[in-house]
Amino acid sequence: MKQKKNFLFILLVIQSSLAQDTITIYYNQNWKEIKSFEKASFYRKFFGSNNNYIANDYYISGTLQMIGSYKTKKENSREGYFKYFFENGKIESEGNYVKNKKNGKWKVYLDNGELDCEGDFLNGKKNGEWTWFSENGKICSKEIYKKDKRIEYTFLNENGYEVDISVAEHQATFEGGNANNFSKWILNSITYPKESNSSAGTVLVEFNVNTKGIIENVKILEHVNEILDYEAIKAIKLAPTWLPAKLHNKEINLLFKIPITFK
Repeated sequence: MKQKKNFLFILLVIQSSLAQDTITIYYNQNWKEIKSFEKASFYRKFFGSNNNYIANDYYISGTLQMIGSYKTKKENSREGYFKYFFENGKIESEGNYVKNKKNGKWKVYLDNGELDCEGDFLNGKKNGEWTWFSENGKICSKEIYKKDKRIEYTFLNENGYEVDISVAEHQATFEGGNANNFSKWILNSITYPKESNSSAGTVLVEFNVNTKGIIENVKILEHVNEILDYEAIKAIKLAPTWLPAKLHNKEINLLFKIPITFK
């Protein structure tokens, strides 16, 4: 009985010590350290001491964003296995750091939990063979890197046959053309609202063309007024489907910014 009491006492002392060394740091959306929780997009909790700090990063919602270990409390001291998560709880990527640089095998996932790609890093740069996978889990691209530079590639279709790079990698296109075609479509489609009281200006709009070619996440970056902002957003949301961009022989989301000028 006495031995059990001593063990419990030692355990409580260790837990108390760890609790005292817990540090919370707040970050904005660009991962710049800030003091205010109210303006934070992420926060970090450090545990431990003596050249071994365990860090848990969280979205401001409280969902886990990362787990990893640091030699010090500084950002540039990552060491060991790290695991990152999407806000929906699915794993985003995982692998090892050595002296704050990615080394060895890393895996990257999609937000639905499926494996996107995997390959090796050496001193923080892609090195050796990397493999990308399609939605059905088949290999769609095999690439060789040396110091982050791609030196060889093979793109495969669903039947395992090789395809040309022009098919495997390209920008998102609109009605057979580039973003300029879309700008012309907007100009021909938009209506100058009578209730705007002759106001004028340029609305800068940001949006994504997703992997299905559909426009989403439309945002105003530079405002004029509510009426003109609304007309700009409405026109973009009514646009036909694009041909989505491809990279590594996979459809990808692509970000666009377009100015819409009202005169």
